[in-house]
Amino acid sequence: MAKNNFGIKSLLNNYSFKDFIKDIIIPLIISGLLTMVSMCVVKDSFGLLSDVVDLALEIIPALFALLLTAYLFLLTFFQADKLHNLLSSQEGKELYLQLNSSFALCILVSVIALALSLVVYFVLKLDCFCIYADVINYGTIFILSLFLGFLVKIQFDIVIDLY
Repeated sequence: MAKNNFGIKSLLNNYSFKDFIKDIIIPLIISGLLTMVSMCVVKDSFGLLSDVVDLALEIIPALFALLLTAYLFLLTFFQADKLHNLLSSQEGKELYLQLNSSFALCILVSVIALALSLVVYFVLKLDCFCIYADVINYGTIFILSLFLGFLVKIQFDIVIDLY
């Protein structure tokens, strides 16, 4: 059977768990600190969650557009003769696969974060009440800020890899 170089399997082959831990640790710490500080300072978790969702719905499409633009530049570069030079060495092949995996992961995380933000936005508009509203709100704030931090971190790493 031929080796499949597409899809999630390829992404996981070229973006290891070690890479994921390196990329997620800083956003995880920052999100945790921001959530804990907001729990101590902010009394209106609903208002804060609403602000975070609005921020996410403004930032994620912009980051997604920036990501697609960077990928377009990368593809333009690879359409030139430099692709053959790059793929002639093992390090070049690994860099090419790692860049593609980073872009694919960033696109996947962007789509998940945007979908989550939209779901939370619509739930907020329903004006539901729950006994555990603060716990749910702060948990959602943590998750959304983690996604946003992860997107910024991985895009920063992509820019570094491109240069």
